[in-house]
Amino acid sequence: MTATECGLPGTGPVPYGAHMCHLYRDRDALAETLVPYFTAGLRARERCIWVTSEPLHAADAATALEGSGVDVAAARKCGALQIVDFSQWYLRDGATLGPEEVCALWLAEEREALAAGSRACA
Repeated sequence: MTATECGLPGTGPVPYGAHMCHLYRDRDALAETLVPYFTAGLRARERCIWVTSEPLHAADAATALEGSGVDVAAARKCGALQIVDFSQWYLRDGATLGPEEVCALWLAEEREALAAGSRACA
């Protein structure tokens, strides 16, 4: 199975499809893990989607990524990065999407990423 660096110190390469759980106490602890994780994905030219919620909103996540040296505007422009608040991803017309609709969204993103060779930017 193919593995990739996840950006987390002491973790090493993580197989694609692996799941990890992160428990955090506050906004800073959340950003401390997710910023290196998304930075590593972007450096590996992976397509990254960050769906944010309390306590770290999309604008704050973008600022944190920029602070790590990521050119957020360029990554967004070429399709390598999407940062969206929870309400933009899981709500439509004020209603919460059902499980089938959410899965359809993720599967559509996966198809687009695979069609691009799973490398969003050259």
